[in-house]
Amino acid sequence: MAGVNYDRAVEINPNYGDGCYNRGLNQTALEKPELALADFTRAIEIWPQDSWALNQRGILFTESGRHKLAQIDFNEAIRVDPSFHLPHYNLGRDYQLQEMYEKSIPHYSNAIRLAPGFAKSYQGRGVSFYFSDQFNEALRDINVALELSPNKVDYLFFRAFVHMAQENNAEAITDFERVLKYSPDNVDASDQLALLKAM
Repeated sequence: MAGVNYDRAVEINPNYGDGCYNRGLNQTALEKPELALADFTRAIEIWPQDSWALNQRGILFTESGRHKLAQIDFNEAIRVDPSFHLPHYNLGRDYQLQEMYEKSIPHYSNAIRLAPGFAKSYQGRGVSFYFSDQFNEALRDINVALELSPNKVDYLFFRAFVHMAQENNAEAITDFERVLKYSPDNVDASDQLALLKAM
């Protein structure tokens, strides 16, 4: 019903930027990225200072592998609103997906500075530290992420691998067991746990 309402709002007033933006969010939820992209682009044309639309369009560019365009949108969103943490986070994620881990870290750090309660930034930076062989820093960040989002399966799973990298197998076993407590059908965690217990 919400999608229908946004369609109607944009039909009545094609220059209604919020309507285009919200319809874009709805199209994203419906997994229609090209339609969402068109709506976010229209919202930006109506109001070039729309940092939320720039951020959302950047995410779509990242997910479709158009990294240069994503970076342009995230940087523009940051220029428009330097205090908005999400484009910093998403810029870090964009570099991380390209395996440019050291380049991603400062952007995650900016997101953390602006929104210290946003767990995903710590998890993202922790992953980049991990793939940069900075395991102590990775453990520090994933511990903070778990303080903010306790028992989140993805975070527990990642921390288990950090423990393994540090040869702390007992701690890794504990985390894999917690993963299986909350996600009993997690085959990867089950396999890793069996390997550790066989050592």
